[in-house]
Amino acid sequence: MDKRQLIFELRMEIAAVRQALRDSEDAGLTEVQIDGLLERLSYLLEIVRKLEE
Repeated sequence: MDKRQLIFELRMEIAAVRQALRDSEDAGLTEVQIDGLLERLSYLLEIVRKLEE
């Protein structure tokens, strides 16, 4: 997988995590689950940032 494809895949995962956060109240997610999603989002964003440097 080349760098562009990897960044694309990471951005798709970021979009999915963001959607899960938007839907968190309707889905009845706990605070711990939301914190986990926020940590995952932060982690993915950092990876993309480093790849784009």
